[in-house]
Amino acid sequence: MELKPYKKLTGLEYNLSKTVQFTEEFNKQFINNPFLVGNVFAATITPSTATINHGLGSVPLGWIVLDQDADANIWKTSSDDKTITFDSSATVTIKVWIF
Repeated sequence: MELKPYKKLTGLEYNLSKTVQFTEEFNKQFINNPFLVGNVFAATITPSTATINHGLGSVPLGWIVLDQDADANIWKTSSDDKTITFDSSATVTIKVWIF
């Protein structure tokens, strides 16, 4: 996603309502970005499943493993508006960003 540059007003163009409008438009790029709305969790996954209460209030768009302490494949087995469930090929403790 490419960010649009902030519009700077000069001279006669300057007025408070335009500044507020441009600021709101600029900020919407961040508010509407799903990567910026998420939670980070730590979980230990064994070769069965681990369920995390993600607290997003909607079905997650995705997840990214930020850190893991062992060599293991990790995959999502299910998700809903309250939880996400992971499985792994080996016992591993992960830090995961759910968004």
